[in-house]
Amino acid sequence: MNRIISLAESEGGALEHPVVLMHNQAIPMPATVAALPIIIQFFKSHGYTFVDLLGRTGPPGSCGTAPSSASSVPATDLKAGFRLGSGESIWSPGGQFRLVMQSGGNLVLYDAAGRPLWASGTNRKPRDWARMQRDGNFVVYSKAGRALWATGTERHTGAWLAVQADADIVVCTSRGALWASGSVDTELRPGEKLLLGWYLEPPDRLCRFVMQQDGNLVLYSASGQALWASNTRGIAVAFAVMQRDGNLVVYSKKGRAAWASGTGRHPGASVAVGDDGRVAVKSPSGMTLWSTG
Repeated sequence: MNRIISLAESEGGALEHPVVLMHNQAIPMPATVAALPIIIQFFKSHGYTFVDLLGRTGPPGSCGTAPSSASSVPATDLKAGFRLGSGESIWSPGGQFRLVMQSGGNLVLYDAAGRPLWASGTNRKPRDWARMQRDGNFVVYSKAGRALWATGTERHTGAWLAVQADADIVVCTSRGALWASGSVDTELRPGEKLLLGWYLEPPDRLCRFVMQQDGNLVLYSASGQALWASNTRGIAVAFAVMQRDGNLVVYSKKGRAAWASGTGRHPGASVAVGDDGRVAVKSPSGMTLWSTG
């Protein structure tokens, strides 16, 4: 064991980009396994990071901990000085999410199926309105002009509100986000679709389940590696739908089923993206009917 440690550390210390090959003997003499904790600690102390073969740093089967490949999320902006009146709304790029200033006074973010993902909690105040102020604060006002809710981001002149393609609402400047709603779309329920460019994410936002423009339905890790794909690339204007019978299906523009999870006969089933790096079709009782692995 000491000899293995010495060889690994000597290569790691002498070479700029060392390649250390290790293997264990077939006989019951696990010297390499016993040496690994010390070798791993040595390399960590020299600034190295350990990843799996897909470039992920999390536990096996997870999305990883590397920054998302889509560090710049597309967004629709509400510039400083602009307002949302009662009944007015702005959509995320692609139209997957909509931020609505309801006539009842509540500011609500909806997904494409009309499911609320976030709300300001200012309902029962008819004819409210919201404004992205020039001082950087986004505020919901009553009809009488009283502030009912705010992001608390004043003193940041020039900040703007962004409804992002990942379902987050953000007040930001060129230097980054000042406030975020933390809303995220993790689930595809019966009857809901993923149109081209739309996607789902787990709560930690590290994985991304995307209906790509090329017709492929793909699960990506945080480092941008494809963990799973439907292999439907090249199908014209494809979309995915969680059918009411429990089947997740990728359809072509002509309505032909190009791929399916094979989970029909389970009415009420839904698709969820988890922090464990898997996309799963689950029955209403929570039983996994299909997953990406």
